[in-house]
Amino acid sequence: MRNWARWQRVLAVAVAFAISFAASAVQAAEVAPPEYTDLEKRTLANVLHTLKRKVEPAPEGKRVRKIHVVVQEVFDESDPIPDFVNVFHATSRPYVIARELLFQEGDPFARDKVEESARNLRAVRQLSLVLVVPLEAPAGTVDVLVIVRDVWSLRMNSDFQLEGTRLRDARGTEGGLGGLARDTIEALTPLPFWGFRLEGTRVNYLFLNPSEENLFGTHTNVGGLFVLTPTSYSTGALVGNPRLLGTRVLGSLNANLIFNRQTGQREGSFGGIFAGQPLYSTETRWAWAAGLQWRKDVFRGVEGGKLALVDFPDTEAVEQVPWQYRTFSLASGSEVVRSYGRAVKLDVSFGAEANSTRYQPFGLGAVEPEPAAKFVERVIPVGTSRVSPIFQLRSYLSEFTPRIEINSLGLQEDYRLGPEALVRVFPATEALGSSRDLLGVFGGVAYTAPLGDGLARAVATTRLELATRARNDVAYELATYAASPHVPFGRLHHSGFLLVRPQNYSNRGVVLGGDNRLRGFPSGAFVGSGAAVSNLEFRTRSVDVLSAQVGAATYYDVGAVFGGVQAIRHGSSLGVGARVLFPQVDRLVLRFDWAIPLGDPRYPPTLPGALFISFGQAFAVPGLSSPSLVGGFF
Repeated sequence: MRNWARWQRVLAVAVAFAISFAASAVQAAEVAPPEYTDLEKRTLANVLHTLKRKVEPAPEGKRVRKIHVVVQEVFDESDPIPDFVNVFHATSRPYVIARELLFQEGDPFARDKVEESARNLRAVRQLSLVLVVPLEAPAGTVDVLVIVRDVWSLRMNSDFQLEGTRLRDARGTEGGLGGLARDTIEALTPLPFWGFRLEGTRVNYLFLNPSEENLFGTHTNVGGLFVLTPTSYSTGALVGNPRLLGTRVLGSLNANLIFNRQTGQREGSFGGIFAGQPLYSTETRWAWAAGLQWRKDVFRGVEGGKLALVDFPDTEAVEQVPWQYRTFSLASGSEVVRSYGRAVKLDVSFGAEANSTRYQPFGLGAVEPEPAAKFVERVIPVGTSRVSPIFQLRSYLSEFTPRIEINSLGLQEDYRLGPEALVRVFPATEALGSSRDLLGVFGGVAYTAPLGDGLARAVATTRLELATRARNDVAYELATYAASPHVPFGRLHHSGFLLVRPQNYSNRGVVLGGDNRLRGFPSGAFVGSGAAVSNLEFRTRSVDVLSAQVGAATYYDVGAVFGGVQAIRHGSSLGVGARVLFPQVDRLVLRFDWAIPLGDPRYPPTLPGALFISFGQAFAVPGLSSPSLVGGFF
């Protein structure tokens, strides 16, 4: 055991030395935190006025005399909503907020622990605004003020993608306005849109989670679940608690049934159970996770809101094979993590995982034997099973920078700086029940640097599953993101993405179109095994409108898919949009995007284009994460 501990220290020092030059460069280029947003400034000023206190300008090293926790109600005098409605939701208890802090009364004030505590609180779903500031106190001491704002706890959590494909004026005439795909899956009440109304509006995706997210003020989540897609719907329930029995262990459980939308018959189910303790601070040494998840379903490819039909370009006939097949997946695993270092971190993970996926033809009874055989061979993924021990090394810096208006509006966000590296090994053998003898390796590197008050990040990953009898899966992925420094009216955002699969035994694929990477085109318009995408978007600064944060955007998307059944397909789009954030509800923005498709003859660039409504930005800052089967959080 002594020799093993010595080798662990040697490995930690070696990795630290390998990236020390990058660590020093990032630390030397450290950027001062940005100013608070207008919303945060107003909130802090109001609380300081109420408490009749002032901010301590030099708190470092002073003893923390007292911690003041202020939990703000969802609605206050700045909102158009009457304050009395606050009685209909649960407010976080002060002790629930205080237990997330990494310091206590009597400890010396340490800015790194205070900032890490604020990051932990911002990661709590039930909170939107978070401020942790030092206050003046008697000589040699300092008080700490923790301000959080709850979001509405008794709520209908939702996520959706609405796609509008035609506009008519109020008299019901098209007035020369063209359209895209005119088939609809769901008939909704027409939406008003600048004097016109939307027709052909369809629901690409609808997620509803009626729940109490803060049961008794403890952040316990209990609720139902409803998911609607163009071809199916599912319903079920979930429960989760971030601090089981007051510990750092979190747990969640959900179970759901899937039904066909046309027939109403049950087609499958999905769900999972998860428990684990994360690396909740830079000083945490051990973490673990264990979980199981399953899904039994019928997959249906959708293009423009309807069941997609596959035609093989190497034949003269038009086959029109329905793109659907049965799926079943089961995955489980457990991991233990030992974390080393403080400024430069090295996390060593070990454990085991098992997964099984199966795919079966479905609905091919009316298809001729030859195209049906081609569909099975070329389109349906290959089922696999794997039982593997796993070993993983991950190294990164404990260096964060707060940023404003990167992925949200009016609220601070935290991003890790500097280099990151990860390698994960998962061998498998048929002797233990796997479908292939293989050596699996996942590796990745990332680097994040400040650009003034902006940010730049690049992430490169590779996944290799090298198996006997040439049953290999090889994928390379590159993702980039840059947010420029603010100019007077906003900032420029660019995101790039490249996915290449030179060997694709499992027939894995990628889809473009819809509300995100290639806006303006119907969802599922571009399908292949690889893709290349570039998104350029200018987003304005947010303004406060009745306590909501509102901004606008204009953008240009371009993308292509390749390596699939069809030849290389590409397209581009131009559009404008609006972003709205309600801090009383969530940290996610509500996004309205209107785009005109370009470059693909299947979708002529006729006005008015397509309108999409969804939550979250169209593209997020990429990250380097472990491909753990249990969805780990290390």
